[in-house]
Amino acid sequence: MDACLRHSLVEGDFGPLAGLRLSLAEGDFYAPRDDEGVVIFGPAAHPDEIDYDKPAGSRRGDGLAPLAATPPAGGGKLYYAALAVSRLGRLDLNRHVIVEADFDAEGELAGRRPAAPCEAEARPAAAGRLEVRWAWTPGRGAAAASFVVYADGEPVGTAVARGAGAYRALTTALTDGVEYEVRVRALAADEALSEPSNAARCRADATPPAAAAVLAAETVL
Repeated sequence: MDACLRHSLVEGDFGPLAGLRLSLAEGDFYAPRDDEGVVIFGPAAHPDEIDYDKPAGSRRGDGLAPLAATPPAGGGKLYYAALAVSRLGRLDLNRHVIVEADFDAEGELAGRRPAAPCEAEARPAAAGRLEVRWAWTPGRGAAAASFVVYADGEPVGTAVARGAGAYRALTTALTDGVEYEVRVRALAADEALSEPSNAARCRADATPPAAAAVLAAETVL
């Protein structure tokens, strides 16, 4: 299945580009205002194998230039080259950048996903809910915008991300007496999901709390 390169792989200034800023956050390349745009070449399995006689796309003015690539089987890297185009419409070989697209085994861009949560644990809470706790530390990938809690693969709770640290969430009411496998995944702003956390197992308990004993006082005459 083709994976559209719509996610941020590389952002910033790249030395000889003299201000050319490359971003794949929206599937296109951003060039300085004094340039017509950029032309993109690739993909190739190695930077030296990029074919500069066959452009793969371009970006001029405000136009978008989404790129599609078939990820290597089992994951791996593909390489693109972006060359600046001058106002005269000429490629500027002194202003280019090589972009490395690193795909994971599922065909997703490795830099797109947030790091996976860890140290997940769960315990019964009231009314058949589970109290789930976990920790999260940022990695090389995207920042986490929120977290999704799963019980046997079904989403049953969420939490807003606030950076590295410990988290807690209560699930929705689950079936009384059933043991669930609980995992947590981080969700990026573009809805890219992390790998799941470690599995925690817990049995839901919907047993109502015992009624408090009421003592009646007798008046002794």
